[in-house]
Amino acid sequence: MSEHDQFPEGRVILGPNYTGLTDDDVVGHGTHVAGIIGGKDVGVATSGNVLIFAVKVIGGENSLGSTITGMEWAIAHAESVAKTAQVASIINMSLRFPPVNNINDPLELLVAEAVSSNIHVVVSAGNRNDLATSQIPARAPQALAVGASNIADERWEGSNYGPKVGIFAPGVTIMSAGIASPTALVAMTGTSMAAPVVSGIIAYLIQKEGNMSPEAMIARLLKLAAGGVGLSTTSLPPDTTKLLVHNGFPRFRD
Repeated sequence: MSEHDQFPEGRVILGPNYTGLTDDDVVGHGTHVAGIIGGKDVGVATSGNVLIFAVKVIGGENSLGSTITGMEWAIAHAESVAKTAQVASIINMSLRFPPVNNINDPLELLVAEAVSSNIHVVVSAGNRNDLATSQIPARAPQALAVGASNIADERWEGSNYGPKVGIFAPGVTIMSAGIASPTALVAMTGTSMAAPVVSGIIAYLIQKEGNMSPEAMIARLLKLAAGGVGLSTTSLPPDTTKLLVHNGFPRFRD
């Protein structure tokens, strides 16, 4: 991933690998997500101030356990860095698991811990055409769950929905970094692609306006989205937001 030309030297830092497998991205999902966040040509947040820490958690014998361990590392790392530098941290989780518990699932508790440490947490709503509350971490109360929209500003037919979806973002045929070569680009579809769009916009807003609490950032995103186009309501199930993420360009809305 770090050798792809979408990531200038130092943009991507390989974090821990908890899978027991190779450090290489052999599927392409993580590389694609990272490119959406901060690829120099295909990314949302292209500033040199954006660093991407890639933590590998999916693909081993216990992906949920690895994800929990990876989340613990990410929180500890963000807290440690914040003690010595004025930086903001965003955790993007383009993944899903069935809930372990009805409430207070371990991964949900870690999301709450991250947010309490002033870390922004963005998660994919899921691709099952079901309620987002049917999976974790999208069910976590403090997480911003992102649904996927298509080019017609409609809900993508596979996107999860319901009141837990906080906002929608483009997620269909999204072009980003691929793994076939250091210059490869590939299109992918899903809420895994929509979540990093929002993570990138959060990074962009932090650069423009300064960091703020996760709660304030969500409120800012929703306010900017309310001034945008919005989704076609004919494509939305009941109790699902029509807000489509918007970065406020060409000018910020008050």
